[in-house]
Amino acid sequence: MIKIRPLNESDEGDIAQILNKTWNFDGENDELLESRMYFLECMTNASYARVATVDGKVAGVLIAANLQEEHRNWNVIMRSIWLKMKQFFIPQEEVAQNWEGEEQILQTLEEKLPKDYDAELNLFVVSPEFRGYGIGSKLYRQFEIYLKKQHLKSFFLHTDTGCAYKFYEHKGLKRKAMKKSSCFYAIKDHKPVTFFIYGNV
Repeated sequence: MIKIRPLNESDEGDIAQILNKTWNFDGENDELLESRMYFLECMTNASYARVATVDGKVAGVLIAANLQEEHRNWNVIMRSIWLKMKQFFIPQEEVAQNWEGEEQILQTLEEKLPKDYDAELNLFVVSPEFRGYGIGSKLYRQFEIYLKKQHLKSFFLHTDTGCAYKFYEHKGLKRKAMKKSSCFYAIKDHKPVTFFIYGNV
């Protein structure tokens, strides 16, 4: 049975594993650490966070931020700082090193946005093993309800060719910016990643 519930701190490990599977990482310690750090980064300013579970197992997550109000989740920030300190003691694999320019790319794309948005969809992912069951649509629908209740009329998100970005086009979102990069997910094929920004207006 599929259920949507608020995200708990104890979900962090499961979500990191989902990110590893989605990005085709092999689950090594440094890559799992990267996934945990990315999750915490998405939670730093989050005002909305829901997970989908199937028979109690975490199958997907959606995290968003209300940009009209300032949110600082200090517990998350402190955990993120601790993980960054821990990262210094773990040798960086090729994939992790290759993503060092991602933040600059995303900043460049955001500069191309035509207006300020009310909200940002920070993270939206469904575990590969649970795709095709409507879980993503259920999470997205709950997010739309949240936006309406909070009177947030516009939102944007970052995505790339390593994700199911066409889902957003199916939902009517518009591609606002894109940029090809030399980043890659899998060490085996080094397939370059293209970054996108989508918005609902």
